[in-house]
Amino acid sequence: MELKRLCIQNLIPGMQNIDIVGNILRISKRSFKKDGVEGQVCSVFLGDDTGTIRLVLWNEEISKVDGFNQGDGIRITGFVKQDNFGPQIRLGRFGVIERYGIGAKRRAYINELSEEGSYEIRAALLHIFESSPFYEICPKCNNSLKEDESNYVCSKDGVVEPDYAMRITGIIDDGTGSIRCVMFKDQAEKILGHNVSQAKDIVLRKGVSELFGKAKYGEYVFSGKLKQNKFFDRMEFVINSVKEIDVKEEIFLLTNN
Repeated sequence: MELKRLCIQNLIPGMQNIDIVGNILRISKRSFKKDGVEGQVCSVFLGDDTGTIRLVLWNEEISKVDGFNQGDGIRITGFVKQDNFGPQIRLGRFGVIERYGIGAKRRAYINELSEEGSYEIRAALLHIFESSPFYEICPKCNNSLKEDESNYVCSKDGVVEPDYAMRITGIIDDGTGSIRCVMFKDQAEKILGHNVSQAKDIVLRKGVSELFGKAKYGEYVFSGKLKQNKFFDRMEFVINSVKEIDVKEEIFLLTNN
């Protein structure tokens, strides 16, 4: 039986043998009585970087999520069925539920953050600090480089001729608080609206202010971890994903919390 690893946004009713990974947003259980028969149903609301969906478990299937909590990473195999409220996942005879990954992200507010686990925050990017965003990376493994006299040294590949990536720092705020944030590489490029080559050309011709002047401020869903910057002795949210606001997903989260 061939399994197809998919993102939630790609799930379509009728699909068989699907394989997805996501994070538990909420677990809801209830009892029911139909035609004189009592039973239980459990809805497990799941999310990944592309969307949200509901896993429905009946009666004895419910024990498969014992010990799971909001924020846990989970892998599911099963099939997709159409429901009155949209597609939903069912296990079927051969379906599997298992824990997946370490420190799975969960939706949180800034005033709830701790250094344990990964988080997803809906917040506004209010400010970006203007400074040179470029830093040297290894062209072979993309690790940051150290400068040793006149050479750039990678801890893995030794002396190399550097490539460049971008790093930006700013302030995000979600109404419960604000925090300094750090974005690297693709995420920095997304906010600045330019890749490294384009950004270097702008800075060379017109200066850093021109590059940051066209940054894409606004509200996003940021994913990352809270870490202490030991050099400056402060907490920072290190961002590894920046997503545009998905209105349908936000309504789903609001109505199912």
